[in-house]
Amino acid sequence: MRPDISEFSYGYALTEELIHWHGTELTAAPFFPSLYQEGQEGGGYDLMLERPGMLLFLQFKLSDCMVRNTAREVKDGIFSAPCYRMHIRPARHSQQHEMLLKLENDGNEVYYCHHDGGSGLAFTYSRPSVLRLPDCAAHCRVVQTAMTGDFSKGIL
Repeated sequence: MRPDISEFSYGYALTEELIHWHGTELTAAPFFPSLYQEGQEGGGYDLMLERPGMLLFLQFKLSDCMVRNTAREVKDGIFSAPCYRMHIRPARHSQQHEMLLKLENDGNEVYYCHHDGGSGLAFTYSRPSVLRLPDCAAHCRVVQTAMTGDFSKGIL
């Protein structure tokens, strides 16, 4: 199932929820870089929240919910349905993942946040360092079985 929300709408709604519902204390307004800024050194993220003593960087991703037994991940016996598939461009096309790893290695809180594919705001998250990306041609598929926040089990 394809998500029925855009990545921008999802990111905006999640930002609102983090700030207002969870009461995240901020020392500056949320920063959404332009596409150009996102691709520059120090970028790679969709949102930066400046909190007391710690920056939080988020990269929003939509995911497809694989509900049928014909999904490759299910056919290959890696997962059972439903499972969630998120796409990440490989390093030869984009340095986004590497930039997120650098931000994390510099001591920041950095997460991929992805929508569960439904119409609500349910999401999961993972640090970039947890993802082991294969050398793939067009895109990398990252799969998980449940909305636990742990992508580490299934990297295709």
